[in-house]
Amino acid sequence: MLRATAKRTTDWLVQGGSISEADREVYEFGLDKLFSMLSNLIFTAVIGLLFGMFVQMIAFYSAYIALRVYAGGYHADRQLRCFFISIGIVIPCLLAIHYQQVWNVPVVFFGLLAAGVVILALLGPVGNKNKMPDELEKTVYRRRLLRNLVIITTGAVILSMLALQDYAAAVLCGVLLSTATAIVGKVKLLLQA
Repeated sequence: MLRATAKRTTDWLVQGGSISEADREVYEFGLDKLFSMLSNLIFTAVIGLLFGMFVQMIAFYSAYIALRVYAGGYHADRQLRCFFISIGIVIPCLLAIHYQQVWNVPVVFFGLLAAGVVILALLGPVGNKNKMPDELEKTVYRRRLLRNLVIITTGAVILSMLALQDYAAAVLCGVLLSTATAIVGKVKLLLQA
């Protein structure tokens, strides 16, 4: 459905003269990815609202996306599969944030945060069968990943120190989910080799 919407939108842009026929494929691909990301964001926001945890969901999703874009890792083969995997991941993450008593233990919180950050720093960026980054992309993505790790880690530590555990736990869940997708992606690449 999203791919068809991207195609119709691209057709409209070509017919209106906004883009050339030669650029059709690039725009269609970009719009498809944009619509996919927006649909996931909207669905995630709705789940956050239904759970009464909208701000925590934004904190979680922001940390996750800021790392995921540059860390790479596992990607589902189809958009529909990606959508259902996202649903299957978001709800447990919200429950983990909501019942975050374990995150209140500083050793657990900082231990998990440190483990996630170190693993991402060591693994990232992780390619996949559809997109293997070249050396320049690896360098650029790695720098951006490390920058985002510093920012997100600092934010999580500050939130924890201010006793804003729901938000600190949300950021931690974003880090851990990014770490998990990077690990799964790396394992999948190694198994395909």
